[in-house]
Amino acid sequence: MNYIDFFKLQAKNLFKDYQTKKRSSESPIGDYVYYPKYFDIHSIILYFDIDEDDFSLMKAQHIIAQIVGFKKWTDMLKASQPELELAKLLFDNQDKISAEDWEMYIHGTEHDNKMAFDPDTRLEIFKQVFVNVDGHVNTFPDYRLHQQTERLTKDDGIDQNSVSRNPEDSQAMIEVFIKDKQKYLNDEYPFEDKPKLSDKVRCLHCGEIVTVGDYKVFKIDSEEYICCPNAPKCNGTIIDWVSPDLMS
Repeated sequence: MNYIDFFKLQAKNLFKDYQTKKRSSESPIGDYVYYPKYFDIHSIILYFDIDEDDFSLMKAQHIIAQIVGFKKWTDMLKASQPELELAKLLFDNQDKISAEDWEMYIHGTEHDNKMAFDPDTRLEIFKQVFVNVDGHVNTFPDYRLHQQTERLTKDDGIDQNSVSRNPEDSQAMIEVFIKDKQKYLNDEYPFEDKPKLSDKVRCLHCGEIVTVGDYKVFKIDSEEYICCPNAPKCNGTIIDWVSPDLMS
């Protein structure tokens, strides 16, 4: 399979994931729920501002092209072989670096060296710095879905023996049971005003008012996410929590 055929297949897979959408009967605002097999369709919809009522295979091709650093699908079709190989490596190494961060990195390197690199040089730099080196962590989402491995033991009050796997969850997320929920929330909450476990919030994904202390923690790839109590049915996380008065 050549590179263009590979990316055509990814676009088809993305469109297949989109076609799994169903109208949520539990959401007051009529959100869709998805049951994807290949991609984190919810993150893609949010990041690329996709119209959920108007999405096609052609638009899926456009999204795939953007994920690997092209502005549009036709730009990919005109790309050279080294550029396509680099795009394939960007797709395969989304856990390490995004196309956006790669462009920032390579432009900074070109600036420091006072020269513009040709596609072959860019490809070799990517291989040496990212492909062949472990430890890089992408600050953007990895849009692929992965089969998860067992959770490693931690010393922060998380009970490894209480790990469960939802067999019906297409993302194969691992639920992590937390012994001291307030401590975990204080340590991991990304904003300044940390809520109490008794506080009420509204989840923008499912639209329900939930109690903070009922949150769940899921491990996806190597990252842990504080999620809506209705997860995995709801894909909301703490960034989707708002005042319960919103939307009322």
